[in-house]
Amino acid sequence: ALMIITSLIAMFSLFRIFFVMYLGNENKGEAIVFNKIPTYRKNLIGVLVAMIIVMGLAAPLLFKVTDNATHLNMDDGLYEKMVNPHLIKGDK
Repeated sequence: ALMIITSLIAMFSLFRIFFVMYLGNENKGEAIVFNKIPTYRKNLIGVLVAMIIVMGLAAPLLFKVTDNATHLNMDDGLYEKMVNPHLIKGDK
């Protein structure tokens, strides 16, 4: 319970710093004027978000590929059989 409370306090402090830093504090005259985001930046953000989502969805597939590659590289006999299929019968 103590870890959760201290984590919440730390998170609240970080969010408070983040919001004051980016949104400003109107009482002290530190307001930020928001400019319109250019179209090319909106498109770039959209592409980056889409790439992140695709990478997250493709993570299990990537894990399977790397797992298969690891097993292939760890087993010398399997690697030799796949590279030289004529050696499968034991003809060396």
